[in-house]
Amino acid sequence: MTVLNLETQYLDFSWIPRNQNLKRLKMKLTLDIDKYPFDLLPQINFSRFPNLESLSIEYGIKSPRSDWRQIMSQVPTSLKSLTKLRELSLSFTSLQIKTSVSELLPLPSLETLSVNGGQLSGTVPGSLKLKKLSLKNVSNGTPIQLDFFPELEELSVAGPGVQLIAPAADTLPKLAHVEIDRANISSFPAEYVARPEMKYFVFNAQSGLLITNAEAIVEAITKRSPKSNFSFKAD
Repeated sequence: MTVLNLETQYLDFSWIPRNQNLKRLKMKLTLDIDKYPFDLLPQINFSRFPNLESLSIEYGIKSPRSDWRQIMSQVPTSLKSLTKLRELSLSFTSLQIKTSVSELLPLPSLETLSVNGGQLSGTVPGSLKLKKLSLKNVSNGTPIQLDFFPELEELSVAGPGVQLIAPAADTLPKLAHVEIDRANISSFPAEYVARPEMKYFVFNAQSGLLITNAEAIVEAITKRSPKSNFSFKAD
């Protein structure tokens, strides 16, 4: 077995046999807070799957308790054993759970990072050799410096809680796809729009946020085709 789709209410993976061949794991984790013994939280440990290359986790809860955010933020996850992981997707649908990006530090093979919802604490490490970065409806207290990822090919961000620092004009030579939707970023070098490597560039500015080089971006877009792949909108 190389692919496993798993829906569970439990954090303990001891019942799953160790699998050296598992490459892709997709989990839907829905915890019943009223029934789960949170004073005995085990760690979500993926050491049973040492050759995992793709991991997708969708977090959810089943509970009427008012303090569920505090409880869910204590759910520990260990990714340290996944040295071959290339793709990581975390989804906190309708949940504002805080996740520390320090969990990503020991992932030397990670190329694709996708986070939907929740909060990121700390700095996304520049040691990651990311090719694809997707942040949707995420709140990150520390702005992400895009210059840290010289291998980046695709960038997709959405939501006013996503804070970014634009790259310099020459630091992301492989960047070919940019999609910015109301994220907290005040500029993006027009040089990237003009480059033949850029195949898709859509920038919808956050309402009320001044884009300091808007004219340069618009001018570069007018020279690109197909028009459906290049656009800029601002209030």
